[in-house]
Amino acid sequence: MYAVMLLDGDKYHADERGLRIDKLDLRDNGTYECRAEVSSHGNLKVRTLSVDIQCQYIIYTVRQ
Repeated sequence: MYAVMLLDGDKYHADERGLRIDKLDLRDNGTYECRAEVSSHGNLKVRTLSVDIQCQYIIYTVRQ
């Protein structure tokens, strides 16, 4: 297992409600871990979420 730090950008967004992943695709499969620490109290909370995408939709436009 390896860890990757996700930063806000076009795909990943973190806010007070949590993590939002836009435009999910098969490469987003895996386990995500959120860590939050209150440094003044030394409290650390860890939550995990598993993402399992079964298929990917592709939309085609047919020109006539």
